[in-house]
Amino acid sequence: MVMEGNKILDTASGLHTVNELLKKYVREQALSHEEKRDLWLFYKEFKDTNTLIDFAETVAHENIDTLHADSNELLGEAEACIEIFEKSATGLSDFESKTASEWFIEPFKEAYIFFLYNVCIRPKLLIPQSFFILLSRHLFPS
Repeated sequence: MVMEGNKILDTASGLHTVNELLKKYVREQALSHEEKRDLWLFYKEFKDTNTLIDFAETVAHENIDTLHADSNELLGEAEACIEIFEKSATGLSDFESKTASEWFIEPFKEAYIFFLYNVCIRPKLLIPQSFFILLSRHLFPS
């Protein structure tokens, strides 16, 4: 989702994607794991607003008209986001990503235990595989 270049327009574009995903969630009460990941990536990539401010200060010295136009686009997306939250507060309060994340991570947990058992431990010790199945259930309860 991160693009190099105009941080203001990049943020506006990312926020537009977030707005579309929020609207979809309000309509369908569900998002795919990939869509939830996109929300998380937006947050991760754009949470440091200091870089946005630094970029704006630089552009202000170079081309104030571009800064104004780009800022208006970001403002429009931010206002759209606020409107979605205000109109859909109840529907959005049910948003929950933990279940989908656990479903996505489960195969990796099993692969990790398999690797741990077969590659790291089993060649050195004679421990039955059933022990590691029980261990994985203890470490990663469902």
